[in-house]
Amino acid sequence: IQEMERTGLYLDRGKAQELKSELLSQSVQILDQLQTQFPDVFQKEHKYRTRDKHKKTSLVFDREQDGFFVFNEYGPFNPKSSQQIACVLADLGWKPTKKTDKGAIKTDEKTLEEIDDEAIAPTANKILKYKKLEKISTGFIEPLAGEHLGKDGYVRGNFNQCVTLTGRLSSSNPNLQNIPRQSDLGKRMRGIFTVENGWKLFDGDLSNIEARMVAFYMWLICNDSSLARIFIEKRDFHTSNSEDWDVPRDAAKKTFFSKIYGAGLGRLSRDLGCSYHEAKAIVRKINSKCPALDTLISDVIETARQEVGVIHTLLGRRLVYRNLLSDRDELRAEAERQVFNALIQGSSADVLKALTVDSMPIVRRYN
Repeated sequence: IQEMERTGLYLDRGKAQELKSELLSQSVQILDQLQTQFPDVFQKEHKYRTRDKHKKTSLVFDREQDGFFVFNEYGPFNPKSSQQIACVLADLGWKPTKKTDKGAIKTDEKTLEEIDDEAIAPTANKILKYKKLEKISTGFIEPLAGEHLGKDGYVRGNFNQCVTLTGRLSSSNPNLQNIPRQSDLGKRMRGIFTVENGWKLFDGDLSNIEARMVAFYMWLICNDSSLARIFIEKRDFHTSNSEDWDVPRDAAKKTFFSKIYGAGLGRLSRDLGCSYHEAKAIVRKINSKCPALDTLISDVIETARQEVGVIHTLLGRRLVYRNLLSDRDELRAEAERQVFNALIQGSSADVLKALTVDSMPIVRRYN
């Protein structure tokens, strides 16, 4: 890990700036579409002692309150404002259920991804795409090609072993692990990292480690070896599931991960590019073909609940999710989504670290 931090990654500044400009252009187009759709959105209110002395003639009188005249200010929609996002979605019929600790309506990416109403989802998806483009251009590319770029053209970040609750490796200053990789955009984003002086860029990963952990626990807890046999027989995991579950391979793969990550049907329908009802039908079919997977998830959640929110990974690390016992439905539901993924992700991290330690003598001899 220290060697990775010292070495870093070489960044092509020209490619980075070109991609940033392109993404900003796309985000401006989406912003124009949203502001055309919502030209007059509530911005904030103003209070004056007299009704005829407010400074902005565009303000709209709303009410009298505690000796003040209250005027509302309206303007084009700003998708960076949580308050305005909640406002426009509410106008479309959205009934939010999640709030922040301070009582504000939650409009973070995860909340928007869970919206599955066919009348609201297109706008929510457009807002999400705008946020994604802004995040990549200003949150990734700009700092990578600016403050984090060394004089030698290399970007060097920190890799942390003891930051995430599950124990998986994380990265910071800058975060080099969460750079997008899916779709053409992901390929182009990773394409800004290159090599020089005849070096080759190499990446490696444990093959299907989280799927292997699910298969192991499904055998251990549910006495069902159907997934484990796929790995024992060295077959392609998602292709085999596709055949066994009678759904397309892409649907089998994305539905499997949506289950272990605790994603909702709204997110799954967007990932599959289908309607909410079609995604629900796929999940129903997979549940009937492989009921042990849902049984495993339910058993893990119930075991953790009986243990006052505590669960242990494969090598015995203790993970705590006290909100499993919360009286608040939203906190309890969030903990239920997290705890199974924590077991699988945490156990996968155990295996990776154990293999890394075991392989060090070999690496030293090779070097």
